[in-house]
Amino acid sequence: MEPTERQKEIIRAAFTLIADKGIQDLTIKNLGKAIGVSEPAIYRHFASKSEILSGIVDEIYAIKKRTTAHSFESGADSPTRLRRFFSHQAAEFEAFPPLSIVLTPEDLFRSDRELLARVRALMAETRAAVTALLAETGSGRASSASIDPETGSLMMLGGFRMLVSTWRMERELGHDVRLTDLAEAFIGQALKLME
Repeated sequence: MEPTERQKEIIRAAFTLIADKGIQDLTIKNLGKAIGVSEPAIYRHFASKSEILSGIVDEIYAIKKRTTAHSFESGADSPTRLRRFFSHQAAEFEAFPPLSIVLTPEDLFRSDRELLARVRALMAETRAAVTALLAETGSGRASSASIDPETGSLMMLGGFRMLVSTWRMERELGHDVRLTDLAEAFIGQALKLME
């Protein structure tokens, strides 16, 4: 079921609260303050904090679906699709920086095994898609020095996670750094490494 506009607002506020203050500050009371409504008003849209966290996971899936549609399912060659994937992710994070907390799901969903399992499955799907694109990129190359697609996907996704973490810290320090530019440079160099 598609979330209502108010539910989307609550979920975005939850992302922001978690990004700014940590998961421990995600309370119904703090959410109400963040969007200017009472606690009972939040409960009209979500039965519990767990339901809000589930809404966050649903939003993560929706973003992945958009990213996949934009990146992987096009007729372009594999390196172009990889560039699009990381560039689109970077643009999503630039547009709404609190969203970048999804790169550390183990901190968010540690206390809820069901949500952690859903996020783990999403991460596995993403890694499989990147691995498949790297396998396509590397097919036909005779270089014995190239990195296998499994290792390459781990390096690229882990490197991107580190890049986003660094970008978040730079923003906290007041530096104006564009993640999309960093991501473009990163993916270009990473693809060269994979050759």
